[in-house]
Amino acid sequence: MKKILTCIDGSGYSVVSCEFAAWLANRDKAAVDVLYVTDIRQYEMPIVADISGSLGAQPYLNLVSQLQQVEKLKVDALEQSSRKVFEQAGFKGSLSFIHNEGTLVDRVDEIQDKYDLVMVGKRGMHSEVAKQHLGSSLERVVRACSKPVLVTSRAFRPIKNVLFAYDGGESSRRALDFLSTDPMFENMNITVASVEEKGRPPAAQMLDEAIGKLLSGGRACEKKILKGDVEASISTLAETSDTDLLVIGAFGHTRIRDFFIGNTTTELLRTKNMPILCLR
Repeated sequence: MKKILTCIDGSGYSVVSCEFAAWLANRDKAAVDVLYVTDIRQYEMPIVADISGSLGAQPYLNLVSQLQQVEKLKVDALEQSSRKVFEQAGFKGSLSFIHNEGTLVDRVDEIQDKYDLVMVGKRGMHSEVAKQHLGSSLERVVRACSKPVLVTSRAFRPIKNVLFAYDGGESSRRALDFLSTDPMFENMNITVASVEEKGRPPAAQMLDEAIGKLLSGGRACEKKILKGDVEASISTLAETSDTDLLVIGAFGHTRIRDFFIGNTTTELLRTKNMPILCLR
C-alpha cells in the first residue's frame, strides 16, 4: 500500500478515520491524503432559496458570501485538527490536505485511482443526535469505489484479529488477494469463515482454497465453517471472536452480497461497532 485517502467531515468519526489512517500508513510506510468536500448543495437548499426570494438579489449574494467565509474557516480548522491527529499518532510520512467542492461520492470517484485504500467514517456530523443512522454518503461511496473501502467505527484500536467472510465470488477473491499480499495484514490473525449454502460449492472446499493462498502469503490463519442463516452466523462470529476488522467482498454471488450491500448491509454497519473493509 503506497497511498491512502481519508475522507473527513469534522465529526468524531473523522478523527477515528485519521487515527486508523495514521496507524495503517505507519505499518505500510504509505502516504496519506486527507479529503474534505464542501457540499455545494448547502447553498441550494429550499430554505436558502426562500430567503433569497424575500431578501432580494443583493442581500442574498451577501448571505452566500458570508456562508462561504464561514465554510473557509471550517476548512482551515479541519486541516489543522486533522494534522494534529496525525502528529499525535506519531505519523512521520507524507501528509496532504485536499479541499474540493461538490459531493463526496463524485470527488472520490474522480481521484480514487491514485489510492490503494479509501477510508470513511460510518457516521457523519450529526452522529450524536442521530446515533442509529449512517452517514448519508457512506453506501454510495462503497458502491461507487473500485478501491478497497475501510469503513471506520466510533473508536480506534489496533487491528490484530481479522474476520474474512468468504463466499468464493469474484469480489471475495479480490479481497483474498488483498489479504494475502498487502503488508497491512502482516502479523495479524485471520479467520476465514464460510457458510454452507445449497447450490454452492462446499464451504470446506472454498475455505481450503482461501487458507492455501493466505498461508502462501505468510499469513497466520484459521478457518470456520458456519451453518444456518448467513447474516446471523457471520454477525455472531464477529461478536464472539474478538474481531477487530471484518473483511467482505462487497459484491458477491450469494446472500452474503445482500448481507453487505443492501438492507442488511445498512443494518450491519449501523449496529456493529467495528471497522469493515469492503472490496468490490
